[in-house]
Amino acid sequence: MVDGSEKYRSFYAKLICTAAMLDDARIEEAFRSVEREPFAGPGPWWLNFGAHPYVQTPDDDPAFIYQDLLVALDRERGINIGLPSAHAKWLGACNIKKAETVVQVGAGTGYYTAILAHLVGADGRVYAYEIDE
Repeated sequence: MVDGSEKYRSFYAKLICTAAMLDDARIEEAFRSVEREPFAGPGPWWLNFGAHPYVQTPDDDPAFIYQDLLVALDRERGINIGLPSAHAKWLGACNIKKAETVVQVGAGTGYYTAILAHLVGADGRVYAYEIDE
């Protein structure tokens, strides 16, 4: 039997790539493989649709963060884990290959850094920079 988080990630990966109008098995696999929970902090979480108010999840069920939503890292300052479909679209446009070296500026807690690491593989390198503690 598939654990809940794995089931959520599988659907989430397909949802994100569909929303990004992206047909890229490697990017879908990266979103399916990288857990979002460790980068979001403990739940319940504050979620956001962009220009709307934040909504707090009722508890720490990871199903809530496997959606195409912003997850607040610092709600008061509007610092979030970015919109997954937007990042998927940008990753697709970058056409990242195995064994490449990539640089990420504005890494936040590292969720998309982990996605990048998945894309470049063990022979690649990801250098991530974040100015905010």
